[in-house]
Formats: sequence, C-alpha cells, structure tokens
Amino acid sequence: MRTRRNVPLVIGVSTVMVVFGVHQLVRPKDWTDYVPDQLDEALPLETETKMRLHGAGNVSLGLLFLLFYKKPVVTWMTAGWWGFVTPVCWWHGWKEGLRDLPILFAIVQLATTPDSKN
Repeated sequence: MRTRRNVPLVIGVSTVMVVFGVHQLVRPKDWTDYVPDQLDEALPLETETKMRLHGAGNVSLGLLFLLFYKKPVVTWMTAGWWGFVTPVCWWHGWKEGLRDLPILFAIVQLATTPDSKN
C-alpha cells in the first residue's frame, strides 16, 4: 500500500478532489443538481451552502490523502467519501457514476494492498 508506485494514483485522485472541491466552493450553483432531493430536504441549509461544505470536504480530504495516503485511516476515509459520493453521481446520471466508480475501486485497492518494502 505504501510504495512509490502508487504516487501517480494518489496524485490523480487528490487532483480530482481538490479541483472539484475548489469549483464547488467558488461556483456551488453549478453543482446543485447533484444534490438528491431527499438529502436536500434532510439538512436545514441552503443547497449552495451544502455544496460549499462538500467542496470544503473535497479540498480538505484531497490534500490529506495526498500528504498522508500512507496512513490506512486516511485511505479508508477517502474510500468512504467516494463510497458515499459515487451512488449520488449514479443517481444524477450513469456517465458521472461510471466516471467515479473506477476511482472508488482504485482507492479501495490501495487501502487493501498489504504493505510493501518496494
């Protein structure tokens, strides 16, 4: 799990999270269609505020994953985040869900690969 061979994967996942997160913070209206009605009604906040919170989570966890991917707890937190987001993306449209599914599988693979001395 903690080899240099995984660095391109970590950089790729982190980049997606940070770029999406920054865009969600700056232009939350562009993302409000992704919030399912049930989730939108469950929290007493404006939809744009929810997207900004999600964007802040994306940026924070993306940077945390980039810096500390060698810590299993961080990798599993990232997998959990994508595990929550991926079904929401499927709900929005199968293309978005299909885009996110391999990212989720890659993070889980990284989390479940045993330590290596390489």
